[in-house]
Amino acid sequence: MGLRKILVIEDSELLQTMYRIGLRRFMDRGAEVIQAFNGLEALRVLEQNPDTDLIILDLVMPIMDGREFLRRWLEDPEHNKTPIIVISTEEAGERTYAGTNGTVVAHMTKPIKINELFALIESIDRDTIHS
Repeated sequence: MGLRKILVIEDSELLQTMYRIGLRRFMDRGAEVIQAFNGLEALRVLEQNPDTDLIILDLVMPIMDGREFLRRWLEDPEHNKTPIIVISTEEAGERTYAGTNGTVVAHMTKPIKINELFALIESIDRDTIHS
């Protein structure tokens, strides 16, 4: 079946547009790309879309940042099944994702190489197909 829903949590409208254009190949395979512009909005969106297969998360955002989103999202052990790719201007520290039980599958530092992001998503998509 592959990825059905991909949530992009990013406060930049320009980057949201770029991700949406880049994710077209997954949309052509039937995936839906949904968007949130901060962590609080993302929690609401995920309540409406519990079948989300992948989250792409920025860390630095207004209202609720990515770290607070992760903390709240991962309070429910059921959410440990949704892979998260973090994309941020901040470098990943050694303990940045301690306690996420492997939910954060990658950290990419902006500016990212878009082909690397899509290769990573392709590998997650293949894993989803074969699960």
